[in-house]
Amino acid sequence: MLLNAFPQDGRGITIANKVYDAIKGTELSDTLKVVGTDGTASVTGNKAEFIRCLEEKLGRPLQWVVCLMDCNELPLRHVFLELDGTTKSPDSFSGPVVKKLNGKVSTWPVKNFEPIENANFSKLPDDIVDDLSSDQYYGYRKCLAVMSGYLDPDLQKLQIGPIVHSRWLTLACRILRIYTSTKQPSKSLVQLTNFCLKISFPTWFNIKKENKITDGAKNILKLIGRVRQFPADKVRDISMKVLQQNAYFLHLQL
Repeated sequence: MLLNAFPQDGRGITIANKVYDAIKGTELSDTLKVVGTDGTASVTGNKAEFIRCLEEKLGRPLQWVVCLMDCNELPLRHVFLELDGTTKSPDSFSGPVVKKLNGKVSTWPVKNFEPIENANFSKLPDDIVDDLSSDQYYGYRKCLAVMSGYLDPDLQKLQIGPIVHSRWLTLACRILRIYTSTKQPSKSLVQLTNFCLKISFPTWFNIKKENKITDGAKNILKLIGRVRQFPADKVRDISMKVLQQNAYFLHLQL
């Protein structure tokens, strides 16, 4: 739906008012059942945020279709900040691991790194691989490299995007890359690498394969299953707390 004017601010109530004004008096005011959004707080909060305000105006609950990619990134974000420190600026962090993650990844020397097994990692069919973005493709190949213990020379030379707090996929790619360039990785780096390899990337690729709205609940349950199997108690606790607040696909209204 295109609004005839952009909201004056990003508050949930303002957005809800604009959407409601646009559909008021139309068939949608009686038939709208589903609303799709990203996972930002101004949209998904349960008090004065967009979807909740729109439900109150319509007088009925809506099915919340909230981006699963956002849901998948949030556990990594909170685990990373816990294990490696807080943010310093829009493109940097303060922890010992991330200080090594800046710069051109193609210049990082490859060490004899320890392979990390993941028997549950599913290889993607060719048509899905061909549809991956540059960072997704890099991450997929990096997962295969870390599991095998060998980094192809052409993959070593590939560049990936810079660190930006809104792009946690890029950070995950860099975590895997620095692991392959570290002879004696720290406990935090090993845990973060395992998290990316066993939770973040498998869930990302699962969503790419099963991307219908009707797949949403199944994808959330698979993500929860991966988290529960993670060996570190702190990581599991952090991730489960985040998922409890963002598992919108498990709350069906229809």
